[in-house]
Amino acid sequence: MKQSKANGAGGKILLAALGTLPMAGGWLMNWYMMQEDSLRRFDLISAGFLLLWGLLAFTACPWAKSAKEAVLLLHAVAALDLLLLAVQEIVLGAYWSNSMGLWSQLFFLPVLPFASTPTAWIGRIIGGAPLFLSYVIAFTLMVLIAWAGSSLRKRMGKSR
Repeated sequence: MKQSKANGAGGKILLAALGTLPMAGGWLMNWYMMQEDSLRRFDLISAGFLLLWGLLAFTACPWAKSAKEAVLLLHAVAALDLLLLAVQEIVLGAYWSNSMGLWSQLFFLPVLPFASTPTAWIGRIIGGAPLFLSYVIAFTLMVLIAWAGSSLRKRMGKSR
């Protein structure tokens, strides 16, 4: 497929739709965590998810005009979820007890093992860190990994 055809509206919609994949990962990880015989190696699951996220950005980058556009489209749903989490945790002080509240909590679950490590360190320094900071770090990690993957793809495409 030619690059110009991949840059159409269909490619952009596909990129935004692929941005919902962390939700599926969150549901699977939640199911795995609830199993009695799970190995509890959540850090490995988190590393694997971030590796796959970077690979997805690398693979899907040709559907956007630039690496920046690919990263923005891939994280549109994640940004919306971060906004919902901010409303629930900072404004309301409690999570919604409906499917939207569950969705917003599970979205970043595959990345939270890595994101919680700096939060725990920061919490020791300032005397406790809010859970929302873990979500912000998870979002940032996803953006940085996707940026690395799509930038690498764009550089490889220019060198050919």
